[in-house]
Amino acid sequence: MEKLKRKYFFLTLFSVSVISISFIFLQDTREQADEYDYKLTPEMDEVNKQTILDLSEKLNLNLNEPINEEVSEEHSKLTGILSAVSDKKTPSREELALFYENNKHRYEGDIIFDFLYLIFPSNSSKTDSYLQAEQKLKMINSEEEISPQHFSGNLDPYLPSNSSLVRKFGYGFASKLKALLDEGKLQKMPGWIGPITGRDGAYLLNISSITTSPAPDLDAIIEEVINDWRLDQIKN
Repeated sequence: MEKLKRKYFFLTLFSVSVISISFIFLQDTREQADEYDYKLTPEMDEVNKQTILDLSEKLNLNLNEPINEEVSEEHSKLTGILSAVSDKKTPSREELALFYENNKHRYEGDIIFDFLYLIFPSNSSKTDSYLQAEQKLKMINSEEEISPQHFSGNLDPYLPSNSSLVRKFGYGFASKLKALLDEGKLQKMPGWIGPITGRDGAYLLNISSITTSPAPDLDAIIEEVINDWRLDQIKN
């Protein structure tokens, strides 16, 4: 009986935790990827609190009394999550400003890439296309005439599927390009670079420009930053 009780408690603990964290992420949802005007309403706070209370009652679980000593730690974690969702602790201006500065990269906008590219289709062998691209890169500055294609589009680091770069070249290509950017290598590679494998084969690139939209001022996205701060407190 005790074993069944413990199994039921852990299942309940997991379910309530998932639902609680889902509410927090729901508050952080933006209506569009490049807009930050989502505002949490008092009515939504009440819905969150009532839903958690209803769930606890339906499960017949008293969250203020641990079932036994072995599950007291899990009980404490769950209580902390529910408290963070229900009490809505608000950071001081100083705490919020520090959190914003330390996590400013989270709120930057899309990265805009503008480049010329040559594609070497994979056909049946990606290895062959990569080798062809490597050979071409060695000769590309010769007098041989080339006919590159042009691309200009965005990469949303936090929602890649919403990016024209991913739709055009594939997620793997976008990830490799972002990694090179993060390592500071793209700025140090003038002219043609590659090969970089993508959806349709191997690519050589000649990058014209890379621009990143700066993060908005704190006051412009303060509700979003507060929600992120609360979630960070739960994680820690």
